[in-house]
Amino acid sequence: MAQIQGDRALAGDGEDKLGFGPTADLLAEALAVGTSSEGLVVGVTGRWGSGKSSLINLTQAALRRRADDDRPHVIEFKPWLVGERDALLQAMFAELVAGIDQIELEAGDATGVTIRKAQRAATAVREFAGLLGGAGKVVRAGSAGVPVVGWLIGIAEDFFQFVGKDRPKSLAASKKKVCKRLGRLNRALVVVIDDVDRLEPSEIVEVLRLVRSVADFPKVTYVLSYDQDIVSHAVEVAARVGDGDAYIEKIVQITVPVPHPEAFDLRRWFERELKAMKLAGGDEVERRIFEIIDREGGQYLVTPRAVVRTLDSIRFHWAVLEGRVDLTDFIWLQFVKVGNPALYEWITIYLTEMSARASGRTNIPEEQRVRARQSLDDALERDGTAFGEICDRLADHLPGIASYHRDADGGIYEEVHQMEMDRAIGARRLSSPDHYRLYFAFAQPTNAPRASDFTDLATAIRSSAKEAGALLRQWHGQRLTSGVTRAEVMLDRLSAKGLAASTAPEAEHLLLAYANVMDELAGGSVNDFGGPDVWRRAMRSLPRLLDALGDAREAGIRRIFAEGEAVSWLTSLFRHETFAHGRHGDRPDSDRLLTSGELDLVTEVMLDRYKGMSFEDIKAQLQPLSMLFAWQQGGDEDGPRNLLAAEVETDEGLVATLQHLCGRVRTATPTAEREIATLSRSNIASLVDYESSRERITQLAETAQDAVLREKARVLLESFRDGDRF
Repeated sequence: MAQIQGDRALAGDGEDKLGFGPTADLLAEALAVGTSSEGLVVGVTGRWGSGKSSLINLTQAALRRRADDDRPHVIEFKPWLVGERDALLQAMFAELVAGIDQIELEAGDATGVTIRKAQRAATAVREFAGLLGGAGKVVRAGSAGVPVVGWLIGIAEDFFQFVGKDRPKSLAASKKKVCKRLGRLNRALVVVIDDVDRLEPSEIVEVLRLVRSVADFPKVTYVLSYDQDIVSHAVEVAARVGDGDAYIEKIVQITVPVPHPEAFDLRRWFERELKAMKLAGGDEVERRIFEIIDREGGQYLVTPRAVVRTLDSIRFHWAVLEGRVDLTDFIWLQFVKVGNPALYEWITIYLTEMSARASGRTNIPEEQRVRARQSLDDALERDGTAFGEICDRLADHLPGIASYHRDADGGIYEEVHQMEMDRAIGARRLSSPDHYRLYFAFAQPTNAPRASDFTDLATAIRSSAKEAGALLRQWHGQRLTSGVTRAEVMLDRLSAKGLAASTAPEAEHLLLAYANVMDELAGGSVNDFGGPDVWRRAMRSLPRLLDALGDAREAGIRRIFAEGEAVSWLTSLFRHETFAHGRHGDRPDSDRLLTSGELDLVTEVMLDRYKGMSFEDIKAQLQPLSMLFAWQQGGDEDGPRNLLAAEVETDEGLVATLQHLCGRVRTATPTAEREIATLSRSNIASLVDYESSRERITQLAETAQDAVLREKARVLLESFRDGDRF
């Protein structure tokens, strides 16, 4: 991959990718032949990143290529490396003296008259600088006789040692002497002052004053490079004038705008450089990249600097991220990063919130949605666009964005279907909750699986169901910042990753691991409406795992349901399939895991397991009531009733049994949420005699001699009443 270029101007001998060469040649010609006897100030203007410094460097190179008798001496002065005013004066005049001394040296075997002219001109400039600077120090250093600024090398020598007893009495006389002696030189000087707009406002005013009123000498042309708007504003602030442009016009006689590159040329330059990187990707990836270059590139590649910065960002990051993120999303994001930092920041925050939402532990309040949409609108306004005009492009890369939305609010934080999320995760897209953070910080989201997690899982399922189960238990003990466990996150990702089962033995090992540990992973947090999150996450990977069993599918299913220790989880699957196939209830569902024949097999196995359990065994499960329902819904209506009949014969047995038959209802108030235990007719009438049970509990609540039993009965009576309400 090509080296990072950095935000550096094009050197004089560098590749001219923007076609500035002809402009530089003409500007050099104008500077060489157009030097005024009274001096001249030329401004090369353009916005930041437009290529001013590159044009300046090419122009200097063109000047230096000219024949000796037609070539002005070029001096580069960098005021932004100099500090306060006196140092600025010292440095400026030191450069002028150095330039004149160089003319003297280059004169070589010229006549004594020519050499003496240069010597006298240099002496006059030193003298004038001393009067301006007062305490300023300019010295000679080394055998070459080239002056340097004293404060730079720590040598201090009083100026008057240079000028001796012939020092003029006034600045005016000294300047007149300088002008007279410079006017006699056979060669002109071109002083280039680049990046004037980098200076502090007060320093900008000093430089402008210096070149116009202090150092405006004959045969000296100053070429200033700056952004007109920035310098104008700085002048208004520092000089306290109302019109900065008018102030500049009094100083800069001629302006040369930097040629503005065609947007097409900038995009094609970017495209050529990108191709030279030889990034991996097929025809479809290449097509998407070129679409992004034309759309986002046309919008954000407005200066040469934008092209260079975007390319450098790609070179720097892709060396590490190749193969870990999606190339097209990555390039799109680099355009946004360089072109609209506010939108880039919004995307960073939005993806973090969407990732937290994908974990299932965070909801986005309405007021947050409104604020986020307003922030997005503000960021897009900087591009002169609106959400309705760009939402389809945002939706190509970001999750939960409506691809068509014209309303003034909404259109973000939309629901993301699990299948869509799975595709994003599998393709390592920017919209993936597992990968988005890599695009920003060389780091995966703290709530995302690590690459080592998938490696560990692959090793475990190749080994045995026991090893896979142990790994799931280990992950269950690792709680992430979002509140979910690593086990939940990994189970959520298996359906998308495609790694869950590459062979039938691996699939069976993982399925058996599920069947053994899922009740432990539930952590006791279960309600009657279905299993906990970890069960639902695991269930999404089941179709892929069952398909991977191949010819061993039926035997594998039998083993899972017959040998699995997580009976509560297996019961939840059994009930799901019973309802999905329409064998109970009136709403069959096409979302089935098993064929009809496989459900027959599972029904036989599970009913046998239920019949072999005591009520104590059932009470020890996570969902006793759900298990009793599954038993009846599987076709054995009398089995659970007969089991419970013996349990409810005594008052103590009735109370203990009803406590395990309570359903759970969650209610919310403005200040809190609570869970209510209910005993409704619809829930328990098929298991025990509802009327008789309620009557007995009513009597016990009033007359039981045992205070503990009486209190339990009162709680159950309240559950009966709540069952009526809910």
